[in-house]
Amino acid sequence: MKTALLSSVFTLRRTILSGFFLLLACLTMVPVVQPDSAAAASCEEFKCDDDDLDSEERQSCYNQQIACLQGALSGVRKQQTTLTGAINVLNGEINLQQVQINQLRAEITRLEKDI
Repeated sequence: MKTALLSSVFTLRRTILSGFFLLLACLTMVPVVQPDSAAAASCEEFKCDDDDLDSEERQSCYNQQIACLQGALSGVRKQQTTLTGAINVLNGEINLQQVQINQLRAEITRLEKDI
């Protein structure tokens, strides 16, 4: 019985560690997976301050640049929501597993007193 409880504790620890490494992998992938930063950089191609533009063309250029930047920002917000959700799920799993470990420790202590 005691070995089964210890085995459960080790399994929970392994699960916590794998969750931690999954979170770490997600966080290290963030700089690699940012296509929207490229979209934001492409928004800089607009040359709205060019002296060759009349006021109507300049206004149109600014509107296009604003639309481009808003689209890029929307994509970044979606990424943020996804990562925040993943982190919250992992935090919840870690908290649950910590409570399960505490429960198993209490059970082990109770069984040791019985022996």
